[in-house]
Amino acid sequence: MRLTAVLWIAVVIFLASLVREHVGQVFIVFILAGAIYLAWSYSRGVTSRVPIYALPVIVTLSLLAAAVAQLLGAAGVVEVLNVAAIAFSLAALATTPRLWRLQVQDDLQRTKVVEAFQPADLLSWRWWLKLVDRVGAGRAALCYLGVLAVAVVIALATLGGVASDERGLAAIPALIVLPFAGLSAFWLYRAAIRLIPDA
Repeated sequence: MRLTAVLWIAVVIFLASLVREHVGQVFIVFILAGAIYLAWSYSRGVTSRVPIYALPVIVTLSLLAAAVAQLLGAAGVVEVLNVAAIAFSLAALATTPRLWRLQVQDDLQRTKVVEAFQPADLLSWRWWLKLVDRVGAGRAALCYLGVLAVAVVIALATLGGVASDERGLAAIPALIVLPFAGLSAFWLYRAAIRLIPDA
């Protein structure tokens, strides 16, 4: 038993030494594999273990973290975070409006929209449902779209530190998020109208 543990440790150390120079590429491979799996699941109508709600959160945080990393000059980290924003935006585009509506509907059944906002609401569509109850579906959709748009603007604003010949390429992640932001806001708007009376 101890010999097996020692061999596993030796294998892990050996593999770590091989990928030490390419840690960013290893993360990118895992991100792409995860996004492909999610897109495949969503295209089949299955939300797997990752709720759709997680995708806009991941995309927004990836863009904002990439902007911070760009300001700090951490090019490798920026690359990984940009790939995450692109990959999960594209994975979300494999969903359908029906999947978004079903997930919002599931959260609606567990939510009293008239209650005050709670920090735990941010871990599901409950915050969205409570916002719809207070300001209406249209304004709530604009708030959702606004959060993603702010992340895109911040990501684009930090491109000043990128060489001028690479700025077009560096802007791609932020621009790929825009179709995802627009479509998902529209799908959430439609879900709210169908599920919440007088939304």
